[in-house]
Amino acid sequence: MKLDYNYFLKRRKLTTQSLIKRNEISSYEELVTLLKRLKVEPPSEVVFNSALNEINMHNNTKDVKDEPAKQKKNTKQSKVGSASRKRKSTQAKSTRKTRNSSISKT
Repeated sequence: MKLDYNYFLKRRKLTTQSLIKRNEISSYEELVTLLKRLKVEPPSEVVFNSALNEINMHNNTKDVKDEPAKQKKNTKQSKVGSASRKRKSTQAKSTRKTRNSSISKT
């Protein structure tokens, strides 16, 4: 007896999209083969195709949106990096001054 597909997804806290991504499935036949091994009744091909289309649409929009965000992120990182370098050099100078003054006192 095979498990119901929706029951299987709920028990494993999955969605059709996450199942496809995690197992790197690219065709309905691959999904059917996987589910057959797990003794799960496969969903209809329409369900698979709609999930695959959503993944593809999400990946395409993500690629377009990521490029400008990466550029902005890099400029912020360089500003933060230079500020932390300034703090470190200031801390090192103050430490040297403290050491030098304690040596000259003895």
